[in-house]
Amino acid sequence: MEAIAASEKGRQRQPDNLQVHIISAVVYAGCDREKEAQKEAAEIRRINPKFTVESFARILPYKDQQYKDRTVNALRKAGVP
Repeated sequence: MEAIAASEKGRQRQPDNLQVHIISAVVYAGCDREKEAQKEAAEIRRINPKFTVESFARILPYKDQQYKDRTVNALRKAGVP
């Protein structure tokens, strides 16, 4: 899948970029690849121990609530607090 390949490429280029790991967690969770999604959740917590889905949801730029909900649900599925 292109999204997985793109997220892997992003992590190789910027391994400490929080946004890259957030996107990767969402992509893996959306593809039902739970182990990889959980690994990305751990990386999110390593980079920013105070990160929460709730705080992230407040800054999501989506106008359509459906997209925001999908992202939030994927992060929760990945195990992000």
